[in-house]
Amino acid sequence: MNAYETADRIILDVVKNSMNFDSGILKRDREQNTLVRWTINVAESKLFETQLCDYSVEFPRINERLFGQEYNFGYTARLSKDVKFGPLYKHDLSKGTTTIHDFGNFRTAMEPVFVPRSGASTEDDGWLMSYVFDENTNKTDVVILDAQNFQDEPVAIIHLPVRVPYGFHDNWIADSDLHTV
Repeated sequence: MNAYETADRIILDVVKNSMNFDSGILKRDREQNTLVRWTINVAESKLFETQLCDYSVEFPRINERLFGQEYNFGYTARLSKDVKFGPLYKHDLSKGTTTIHDFGNFRTAMEPVFVPRSGASTEDDGWLMSYVFDENTNKTDVVILDAQNFQDEPVAIIHLPVRVPYGFHDNWIADSDLHTV
């Protein structure tokens, strides 16, 4: 999700699955993808691990303006043992809490992308966008949530005429940044 340094520590927040590189792919149903914090105490050459949420997650994202810096909020999508996605999660790392936005039965969210509001004054001032697949219609929507009011109804839903496949990655680039790409 992110990594940063303090005076004497290196902090890495990652999705961990001990079976990722195991040749026995069928063993994955015994493990969940866990959001953890690895804290490396540089002076003592020790690593400490702290679990950050109880849900199996994937596709960790943050407000990209804070890459490599200390931050408070991260966003993930649920990943079940049968490799299906589900609700989105907002992780408040300073409080140690996780908030859920469930899109309803047979609707599964994919990778969340944070889009900062122009002139944002706080880290989570913006929107969270995700593809949401509806198994009933076999179509996908782009759903936009207010990141500060994460559990509220979506701000907007864009109905796509087709299905976007699971695992499709996405990013946000503001019009003002297109000239630098």
